[in-house]
Amino acid sequence: MNKTSQNSVFVADIGATYTRIGIGKKGRLVHVTTFRSGDQERFLQACKDAFAEHRPNNAIIAAAGPCADGRIHLTNLGWVVDAKQIRRRLGLGVVKVANDIETMACAIPFLLSRDVKNVYAPTSRLEGPISVVAAGTGLGRASLIGSRIIPSEAGHTHAPCVTSDEYSLCRFIQHKRKLCLLSYEDILSGRGVSDVYHFVSGHRASAEEIGTMKKTLETQKTWEIIQTYYARFCQDTALETLCYGGLYIAGGLASHNPHLFDKRFVRLFRTHDTMQHVLARIPVRFITHPYPGLIGAMHMWNVRRNVIKHFE
Repeated sequence: MNKTSQNSVFVADIGATYTRIGIGKKGRLVHVTTFRSGDQERFLQACKDAFAEHRPNNAIIAAAGPCADGRIHLTNLGWVVDAKQIRRRLGLGVVKVANDIETMACAIPFLLSRDVKNVYAPTSRLEGPISVVAAGTGLGRASLIGSRIIPSEAGHTHAPCVTSDEYSLCRFIQHKRKLCLLSYEDILSGRGVSDVYHFVSGHRASAEEIGTMKKTLETQKTWEIIQTYYARFCQDTALETLCYGGLYIAGGLASHNPHLFDKRFVRLFRTHDTMQHVLARIPVRFITHPYPGLIGAMHMWNVRRNVIKHFE
């Protein structure tokens, strides 16, 4: 095993479906590995394998769940990321944990122009907060105001039903999932895509299967519903955070279905009875970099003492 490096940090991004790990070294991300998420032992073994070539002294681990007291309960995996336990098991110096969407927000100032794609670009650019929304197995949001991270559980806020068809959809999902209330995450997630398609077509299929289906009236209607709710969630985010620095879209649902972010999406995002002038000034961008969570974790570590104020 190589000698411990004081100039490198182990970074990990544990999602409900995939886990990505890598080494941050002198501001560069190297030796990235991606694998399907599983239990804690599988994660720790992957860490040990990574350390065989590069032996970092410290680590920062981002995970999909709320962060408190150095621990993250993985919302959709059922185990806990515990900084103290991982430090002891892996023999590291310092281990920090952070929410995965928050690390994505930290990545934004460090992404290059080739790492993002404009969905909507205002005629003039303003300074202001940055917000990130990411839908995949779940739905998350975080904002960056200057150097301060603003966490959120906005994905679990109530999803509105505007039309009679949407009301029927909401009742369908509530009954199927035995829910008291329907949240945005119940639609803007892998299981949400599956449930919307089930409602529209009467057939069951996974989000992955639906994404590869030929275009039919049922699949078209499914994606229109998903697009409508994604635009509403982005609009809510824009109005709640006034993210004049940009609203950035990430996550597996977006990366596997970029067709969602077309002219119809922009029209839905900008349509509002009283706040059109505000929405017209907020840029919307799509993150194309494959590892924004790792990039953000690496830079969060690099500036942790002097810049990032919110850090568990």
